This record gives sequence, C-alpha cells and structure tokens, in this order.
Amino acid sequence: MMEPVFFPQSSITALWITLVMCLLIPILMFVFYLGTKKAKLSSYFIGTGVSLLIVILGRNIIDMFFLVLLGLDPLFDADVHPVYSALYAAVVNGTLIQISTYIALRYTMGDRIEKENMFFMTMGKAGLYCLIYGGVSTITYIAIAYTVNSGGIDAYLSTIEDAAVRESQRAVIALQAAEPAFQIILDGVSQIAAMCLHIALGVLIYCGLHEPKDILTDEALKVIKKDPSSAPPYIAFRGFMVPFAVILQILSLLPIFLLQVGFFADLAPLVIVFDIVCIAAVCIVCHKIYTELK
Repeated sequence: MMEPVFFPQSSITALWITLVMCLLIPILMFVFYLGTKKAKLSSYFIGTGVSLLIVILGRNIIDMFFLVLLGLDPLFDADVHPVYSALYAAVVNGTLIQISTYIALRYTMGDRIEKENMFFMTMGKAGLYCLIYGGVSTITYIAIAYTVNSGGIDAYLSTIEDAAVRESQRAVIALQAAEPAFQIILDGVSQIAAMCLHIALGVLIYCGLHEPKDILTDEALKVIKKDPSSAPPYIAFRGFMVPFAVILQILSLLPIFLLQVGFFADLAPLVIVFDIVCIAAVCIVCHKIYTELK
C-alpha cells in the first residue's frame, strides 16, 4: 500500500509567507520608488513589457532552433542528460534576462537616460519575474496542498489516465509535501534575491551603455582626467559590462537549475544559501556603483 501524502500545516504556513513576500515586496518597492524618486512611470512598464516580450519570444525561438531544427532535444532532456539540461536552461534564461535589459535601455528608453529611470525600468522586469516565478507558482503550490489534504492524493490524480504519468506526479507531489517549512521560505527568499540581482545587474549594463561624461559627476571626471589609472573598473572596462552582467546572471541561475534536475538534493538549503550570499555580494557592489553615478 502506498504511503499517504499530506501537507503539514507548517508547510502551508510557509507557503503563505512565501506568497506574501513574492507579491508584497515588488509592490512596496514600486510604491516607494514612485513616491520618492524622480522616475517616470513609463520606464517601469517599458521594463516589464520589453522583458516579457523578449524572454517569451526569445526562449521559443531558441528552443525551436536548437531543440527542433537541430534535433538537440535528447541532448538537453533532463531525464537523460540533467547537467546539460541545467546548463542549457541557465545559459538561455540568463542571457535573455539581461539582453532584455540591454535592449530596453539601448533602444526603448528614449530621453529617459537618468539612473533613476534605469533603476525603475529594471525594477519592472525584476518584479515581473518575482510575481510569476515566486507568486504564481506558490499559489499553484498552495492550491495543490489544500486539494490533496482535503480529498487525498488519489482523488487529485484521478483525472490522469496514464498510469506512468500519474505515478510520476504522485512522486513530485510527495516530494513537495515532504519539503521542510524552512526550505520553502528559503525558496521565497531566493526569489527576492533573484529580483534584486536583476535590478543590480542593470547598473552594470547602464554603465556599459553610456559614456563616462554622461553618468559620472564632474568631480569624478576631473579626477580621472588627471589620473586615468584611477578610473573605476566599471569605467575602465566599460565595454565588458554587458557580457559580464550576462555571465553573473547565468552563474546565479545554474545552482537553482541543478537542484531542479536532482543534483545536490541533500544539500539544497546550503546551495540556496550560498547562491543568496553570492547574489547579496553582487548587489552590494552594484549599489555602491549606483551611488557613485550622477
């Protein structure tokens, strides 16, 4: 007889906490920034719209080319080659996320070149990801938990006719039900960290797109003119800022995708914490850069 599947109350509470975080924090950031900074509201929606368009269309086009036209789908099948699958997902998603920032800042912002508008634009795209991957997925998770607890796992899976698919879904839901409450909350914190990273890396792309005279204060420009070697790295290596942002985004996603395909399952909390700490370090550096810009 199969073990019954049940979501403990602690897990359901953790899910609600995660949902509140992933929905409330992007909204509060939006309200705070709109009310306190001189940023145009249109910048926010440009970031959201451009990101949504590029990521969805770009992922479909890339998948169609590599997986269908080139026939590489078996190579990136998570069940056959989980490492390749994780690498593919991290590279494609990481590249598209930051390329959408580059395109929005480069081609759609018009005269909104101030750093406040850049920040507001990246906040829009970052908040969108947090709402979708954190909020919507958690709502689905909560719905499954309540349905399984009230009617049982068999009733929940009764509409699936294929026995193999039904058992696969049972195994997935059983793993979800067994996930500790602290790890569920940690997953939510990871989504917030990812949102902050999206915004932070926008600062690097912003520096890569603009000439020093457009983004540095007069005092900083005078110092650099007297001693060119004193130029900060984001100015001295301005041409590398966009690919550097893409690489950092990919590296931040790779541990999460490896976890999703079954790697480091026993060390999942440590892997997530390590990822969050690395993201925090990047965000601190980018915040320092942001404060140095005019």
